[in-house]
Formats: sequence, C-alpha cells, structure tokens
Amino acid sequence: MPMRGTRIGGWGEQGWTLLELIVVVAILGVVSALAITPTVGAMRALRVGTDRRALVTTVALARMRAAAGFTRARVYAELDGRRFRLQVWRKTGGGAWVTEGGDVFLSTSVNFGFGAMAEAPANTQAALGQAPACRVGLNAAGAAIANTACIVFNSRSIPIDAAGAPSGEGAFWVNNGVEVHGATVSATGLAQSWSAPLLGANPTWTKR
Repeated sequence: MPMRGTRIGGWGEQGWTLLELIVVVAILGVVSALAITPTVGAMRALRVGTDRRALVTTVALARMRAAAGFTRARVYAELDGRRFRLQVWRKTGGGAWVTEGGDVFLSTSVNFGFGAMAEAPANTQAALGQAPACRVGLNAAGAAIANTACIVFNSRSIPIDAAGAPSGEGAFWVNNGVEVHGATVSATGLAQSWSAPLLGANPTWTKR
C-alpha cells in the first residue's frame, strides 16, 4: 500500500499520488453529475415531442386514407395502454374497422393526458380534453369503448362526431410530467400541434 505522497504508476516523480487520484475522481464525478441533469431533461423533451409528431402524422395519414378509399378512417388511441393506431373502415363483409400499420407506443415516461392544464389552446376545443371515445361500429349505434379516444374522418377528409356531423373536438394530449404536447383538428380538418410547460405559474400554449 503506497504511503502518503508516494508516487504510483511506475514513473517515479512523474506518477500520481493517491490523494491526487482521489481529487481527480471527485472532480469527474461532479462534472458528470452536472452534465447528466440537463441531458436527462433534453431526452424527456425529445421523447414527448417525438410522440406529438407521430400523432400529428398519423392524423394526417388517416385523413388521406379516408379520402383515397372513399370511406372513413380514424386514429384510435388506447389511453391506458399508451398506444395508438390508424384504422380504416372496410365496407365489405358487413363492415369493420381494420388496423393499418400496427400499433405505435408512446415513449418511456410519456402518457396520454394534459396534466394540470385547465384550458385548451385558443380557437380549438370548447373544453380541454381527449377526443371522444372510439365506438365499436361506424356511428353512434355502436357502443363506446372505455378508455379510448378517436379522431374520425369521413370520405371528404372532414373530422366527424358519432352522428356524422363535422366536429372540432378532436384532440390527443400527451405529457411527461414536465411538458404537455397535443394535436388538435378543427371542424374543417385543419390539424395543429401544441405544447406547454406544466411547471411554473400561468403556463401558456405554444403552436408548434
């Protein structure tokens, strides 16, 4: 065991003392800790932003698929399952919703919800909330599916409610506990994306 002040490393006076090594390791630990905190925050922001963009893209794709197939299409979100998918109404065989492309899962630490936000962005929803629940069939005659949310487009690329009327209440909101992001669709089919901080006083929405 080297004595205090003894050089280690095999180079005599050009080596390091045990005390010097301890100091260097301590400094590296402090620097690493300072770097990790903003890196973790940046990754959390990146994940929720990526999920928002994926939702916006899927909404746009559903709108195009409805018009291209002269049918209805929807984005089906499982709120508790933390995933969503594109579905198109198949007219043949009695009719059924058919999933295209499989499920898309939200990122780690991201969930459906809008946290403590109380109001929707201006000129979007009348009241802040997820899109209406998905239904088993094509319209209001089908039972609502618990813990789901759907934005449905008709063959003219217009978002509609369960009765088939144009609707501007379609929205999906996701958050990571620090930020909330969302995608809204107006009654004309205009899709917009938003974000807001959940921390601090009087958080406000920013159009993305």
